[in-house]
Amino acid sequence: MGSPERILRFIAEDGLEHYGSCPASKESFTNDISEVSELVLSGERLVTSELKSTGKMLKVKQLLTPIPAEHVPDVWAVGLNYTKHWEEGAKKRGEPLPKVPGIFMKPSSSLTGSGSNVMMPAGLNLVDPGIDYEAELCIVIGKKCRNVSAEDAMDYVFGFTASNDVSARHWQRNCAGQWVRGKSFDTFTPVGPAILTPKGLDSLGKARDASDLKIQTQLNGKTEQASSTSDLIFGITKVVEWLSIDTTLLPGTLILTGTPEGVGYAKGLWMKPGDSVEVWIEGIGTLQNPIVAAEPPAKRSRLGDV
Repeated sequence: MGSPERILRFIAEDGLEHYGSCPASKESFTNDISEVSELVLSGERLVTSELKSTGKMLKVKQLLTPIPAEHVPDVWAVGLNYTKHWEEGAKKRGEPLPKVPGIFMKPSSSLTGSGSNVMMPAGLNLVDPGIDYEAELCIVIGKKCRNVSAEDAMDYVFGFTASNDVSARHWQRNCAGQWVRGKSFDTFTPVGPAILTPKGLDSLGKARDASDLKIQTQLNGKTEQASSTSDLIFGITKVVEWLSIDTTLLPGTLILTGTPEGVGYAKGLWMKPGDSVEVWIEGIGTLQNPIVAAEPPAKRSRLGDV
């Protein structure tokens, strides 16, 4: 077997966890991951292992995050990184176009896979009528790096996956200037369904820096975001360069690269329990998650009245 085009982690019909491969996805908003070729790893971790096909085809029962949360050392994220998204919000508030990437972090405990529930928090007063979606291309770091130039950045990228930077906007904007609280609740970082590798980009005739991939969001079957990574203010290589300045990026690190225009808050649209949100990125496939209400805690923090 040559290098895989797409890599996924899943539960098969035998009830066990497996890795698998399939061709790069060419269709939008379709579930084209039902049967895959089984892969075995030479080591414990995906991004640092050699991959070998067993020759067996397995049926996918449940998709998992492409990398287990415990193997993700850090989750970085970039804010305001699409020109048209800046125009729909920050520009109207009088904020200039960013000169450097705006960075925040999310805990790995917020990761969840395609098909899993996104839980609307119950321990805080959300204030907003619901939560918001943000379709994002996510970089998967494959090799330890520090002080990497943009020219060399792709040497350290294992591949790309899709992500949804789910956001509780009130808590994003009313926590002492920090975005993290409103973006770090459990299940607020869905990723998947698979990792698109450099070979997968080659098979699609796309640039290896993923600079021209279509990216879309559907909420309950209606398209709400439709853009391309060509609208990124800071491309993939610039983001890796910026984040690695005197900072070590470890294998398995995830970097969410920002969302395009069409987010819910800009048009008064919110995700609520009973909704279904889908993020599709060309080549990667569809990341689908139902929205459900989290179980209320026995005691709600009074800080939640902020």
